[in-house]
Amino acid sequence: MVSHSLILTMLPQLKNRQRSLNELAIIMNGKTVTFIVVRIFLSQEATVAFEKARTSVSQFINSSNSSEIIFTKGTTESINLVANSYGNKFLKKR
Repeated sequence: MVSHSLILTMLPQLKNRQRSLNELAIIMNGKTVTFIVVRIFLSQEATVAFEKARTSVSQFINSSNSSEIIFTKGTTESINLVANSYGNKFLKKR
C-alpha cells in the first residue's frame, strides 16, 4: 500500500499540465510507483469521501441506514430508479 505522505508528495506532479499522465512515474527508495498506484489510492480516498457524504445525508434525513442513500447523476436517472423500483414491487405483469 502506498503511504498517504507519498501521495501528497506526488500530487504537485500530478497537477503538472506539461506532463502526460502516461509518462508520470515517481521514484522513491529506488522503486518506481506508476500512475496506476496513484489512481488506486485516489479512488480509495474518493470512496471514503462518498461514504462520509452518504452517512451525513442519512443522519440529516434521519434514515434508518446509510445504505438507503443512493446518489444518482441527475433528476431523470433518479425518477427512473424510483419508477422502476416501484413498478417491480407493486405492479403485476400481464
